[in-house]
Amino acid sequence: TWGDNSQGQCTIPASANSGVSAIAGGTYHIIALSPFKDCNNNGIADFIDVAAGAADLNHDYVPDACQGAIEYDITSASLGVPTANIAVSTTFTNLVMPDNFADVPVVISAKGDFDASNEFLTVKLNGVTMQRVFESGGVNCATGAGAGISTATVQIPFATFANAVAVGQLTITLLPSPAVTASECGTGYMTAQLKYVGIGASGDCNNNGLLDTRDIGANPSLDRDRNALLDACELAGNPLLDCNLNNELDVYDIAMGAPDDDLDTHPDQCQYDKCDLDLSGIVDSGDFSILLLYYGEVNPPFGDFDGSGIIDTGDASIMLLNFGDVTWP
Repeated sequence: TWGDNSQGQCTIPASANSGVSAIAGGTYHIIALSPFKDCNNNGIADFIDVAAGAADLNHDYVPDACQGAIEYDITSASLGVPTANIAVSTTFTNLVMPDNFADVPVVISAKGDFDASNEFLTVKLNGVTMQRVFESGGVNCATGAGAGISTATVQIPFATFANAVAVGQLTITLLPSPAVTASECGTGYMTAQLKYVGIGASGDCNNNGLLDTRDIGANPSLDRDRNALLDACELAGNPLLDCNLNNELDVYDIAMGAPDDDLDTHPDQCQYDKCDLDLSGIVDSGDFSILLLYYGEVNPPFGDFDGSGIIDTGDASIMLLNFGDVTWP
């Protein structure tokens, strides 16, 4: 059996992100494990994805790809056998800005005639020449090491890539030099691979060019409720989350000791300040009765709505003006 959990005393809050749903009461304590978290539905637990190398900048054992990051990893189809002076192109679309103002790598792979210094590829990005590859380090498709495959990485400067994002596409053109002989490699090919971590639509709520998970990883206090969202963005989007206007989430205030006897996720003091002394959500005769019990008290724990230091007719008048449903903020 589960034991006694009538008041939720054995329940582990979801915000604990522990994978444990409850601990039973009674003579024997039983731990109930919830199904493993798999945010990307790949059949693998998130923490295993992270252990295998998935980015997790905020260290919550959930891949950043589930929290606003986009892992862009696309390799073009074969662009054909490298042939002297015959340019070929491939276009990448649906681009997003890279995280952290990073340069973006493009890996050029080719099986062709690249074993001499005058045998190379000229790489162009959106029509602009970037650099040559395989002038040194290239191999012949038939006799070279590594199955005759030549590879090189071209780093696209952040500003250049940002322009490509702005126009909506990145076209990579490969132009073999005049000395590249197609007949040497009947089964040759060329490909371009674009691989980087980008910022998705929900990944940078404060628009600072960094993934929110990166911000949180550098300063965990920016996400006090540990939900992988910047608290400042949550507050900007929903001021009701900060009833006392102290620029902290109410749930954090409560976690730090602010009473919340009615379990409504707002500190009780906010309701007291709204004249709701019995925490019912409505200012009515019940609250007025409580106020009368404290009438004349100096420096009371609540009920001094006009800040005079004593509960008197001024406070009673304010309460009467606020009769009805409590509204926020």
